[in-house]
Amino acid sequence: MGRPGAAVKAGGVSRDTWKGTPERGTLPSMPPTPTRVSRETSRHAWSQFHVKRHVMCGHSIRRLAPACIAISLLLGCDEPATPPDPEPQPAPQQPDSPPREALVAESDARQTALLLAALDDPSADTRQRALVGLARVRSSEGIAPATRLLRDTHAEVRAAASLALGALAHEHPDQVVPALAGALAAERDPEIRALLLRDLGRSHDPRALPAVRAGLRALTEPERSAACHAAAEWGLAGEPTPAGLRAAIASLLSDQPEPVRVSCAYALGRIPPGPQDEGVAAALALALADPSAEVRAFAYRAAGAEPGLTLDVVAPGARDEDWRVAVHALRAMGRKAPAASDGPAVMARALRATYDAAVADGALSAGPATHRLLSAFDAAGSVARAGAVHDLAVELHRASAGLEGGHPRDRGLVHCAAAELVDQARGWPSRVDDCGGEAVEAWERVVRAANVLARLEGAHEQRVVFLRRLFQQEHPAVREAVLAAAPPIPTAESTSLVLEAFHVNDAGVRAAAATALAAIARRPVLAEVVPPPLPMVEVRQALSAMADHTPEDELETWVSWIDALDATDARDLGGRLEALARHASRGVRDPARALMRRWDLPIPSEHDEVPNPIDPDALVDPGTRPRVTLHTSRGDIVLELRPDVAPTTVARFLALAGDDFYDGLAFHRVVPAFVVQGGDPRGDGYGGPGFWQRCEDNRLPYTRGTVGMALAGRDTGGSQFFITHGAQPHLEGRYTAFGQVVAGLDVLDQLQPGDRLGSVSL
Repeated sequence: MGRPGAAVKAGGVSRDTWKGTPERGTLPSMPPTPTRVSRETSRHAWSQFHVKRHVMCGHSIRRLAPACIAISLLLGCDEPATPPDPEPQPAPQQPDSPPREALVAESDARQTALLLAALDDPSADTRQRALVGLARVRSSEGIAPATRLLRDTHAEVRAAASLALGALAHEHPDQVVPALAGALAAERDPEIRALLLRDLGRSHDPRALPAVRAGLRALTEPERSAACHAAAEWGLAGEPTPAGLRAAIASLLSDQPEPVRVSCAYALGRIPPGPQDEGVAAALALALADPSAEVRAFAYRAAGAEPGLTLDVVAPGARDEDWRVAVHALRAMGRKAPAASDGPAVMARALRATYDAAVADGALSAGPATHRLLSAFDAAGSVARAGAVHDLAVELHRASAGLEGGHPRDRGLVHCAAAELVDQARGWPSRVDDCGGEAVEAWERVVRAANVLARLEGAHEQRVVFLRRLFQQEHPAVREAVLAAAPPIPTAESTSLVLEAFHVNDAGVRAAAATALAAIARRPVLAEVVPPPLPMVEVRQALSAMADHTPEDELETWVSWIDALDATDARDLGGRLEALARHASRGVRDPARALMRRWDLPIPSEHDEVPNPIDPDALVDPGTRPRVTLHTSRGDIVLELRPDVAPTTVARFLALAGDDFYDGLAFHRVVPAFVVQGGDPRGDGYGGPGFWQRCEDNRLPYTRGTVGMALAGRDTGGSQFFITHGAQPHLEGRYTAFGQVVAGLDVLDQLQPGDRLGSVSL
């Protein structure tokens, strides 16, 4: 998101989900000058509704569970002894419950006083809403009360307490892991146990692994499925996993209910292979033929990185009846083809078969067939220089120029994909210069030329000269593609090109420059190529100039700047971090504070107040499911929104739609079998509405057709949204889900980059 996964700014992309420069649209209540608040102060949103506060006193609550139960679980015991009955919650003396709108406003303003007070409310609904609000604020003040409410008599409250603690599990594992493990030992409801397991996984702390292992052997389906999801968190975080964990997960790929098989196939695709993964390859090979398309899709994703599976094992998947499975299989083939002696021949046969299936009587089929074909061209790029692939690419480039029927945009994209493959095979961009006809814009061709240069090897000086010429074009997407192509070229000239981009008066280009500089600083030193040292004087000047000219609300640009500062170890600019460590957005504040911590710099305890708190009157009745229709250039897609779980996201989305903000905007990003993304007025992934939307943690799963908010980091949402082609569990808990496609999935499958959203009907 950014992209999700990696975002959507994901799906294996550099930025998970996008957002950026304010361009269009406003919302009320945006103070021009943020004020500073401490962690202890609050907006007191409750007072807007004239609700009295009541002091709760005289409450006595016993500890959550016997310590021995929590310890035994952490030591790896399968099941605890019969747990004690939950403690009843004492009822306070006739308090007035805060309205839902007040709790939502408090959470959106990232304050806690009202939320903490509401945890003692006699209403289970109020306690549950307050806990969800604390999950969104992510304040350590909520750890102790949320731990207490893990023993609430109402299941929905216990589930929300787990959500609140899971949100803090990685930051505060010493407190959260024992609390969740203790609750797991005492919990009887298998659905709540499953939630506790998933939230334990969010810690990716070694002390949580015994509970995860025990969950893999649990008697109930929800717990086994949740344990696989929890194990995947270690892979998502890049944390090492113990030997044997992948094998234990792989053992659940057969003779299990479909939800368990799906979850465990997903986990194997997220946890990198290890040296002691006995049986994993064999289990994955069987899963490639699973009757469930979701299992097959995740299994092919895992198979691409599995050393025990060869190209001939994954190749049949390119013909799978489900287009999303075929796309994952083609990507797996692209990863394995370079190491296989017959890789180019196998890849060429798959490309030929995919082309023939997509083109009947000279007409290109829209939707899934085009997604398959574009993915096949991309996968073949890994062996483009081989004769078999080169010859076929030349043939298909010529043939695709004469395609008729189907959608003109699809024909143009296929012709350009063939041209790009020819250029990769020949080692220089030329065919892309005139590809696609009128269906492709000139700047898109230049982006493809930069992509060709990025995938080449050698010819370093010539590539930089060509990139400099391309950079003269002012379209932001072109300049961003040029900057992405520079880091693989290990020369001083490529670094100089990146540093010059820091002075361009465009927030998206500067963010791309900072990302490129970080990649250059982290370039591996190979035996055959030693990159030149960074010119630190120029690096400091570029970083300083960028900081001087970046507005406070350019969140993604600041996130990229902090990463570049870290990668280059420019510690003499560390003083700039203090202001960022006070930033109202956690997406900026958290990485700034993390870097200050690594550099042993003092971290401020206060932070700025959010600049655009929600107007409670704008919130939608949580008992409704508003429907909106996206009128796209391919047809209509109907969304059902969820104000009950994402109230502020839905309110702001509807406000933008009502102001015609989305009319005419392009879907700028489509990753087949992952997401379709739109809502950016810039069209390059860095645009936004002029305000930022906070994350709203919830339990909505990312299934086929789920609508989510694109991000560049925590609390950096805006106008960009994405819709998933299929299940994407790795987005859950990271990107706010706020709706679902209820009609038009066939239209969703037809969308390609550049297709437009004509209007939105409320």
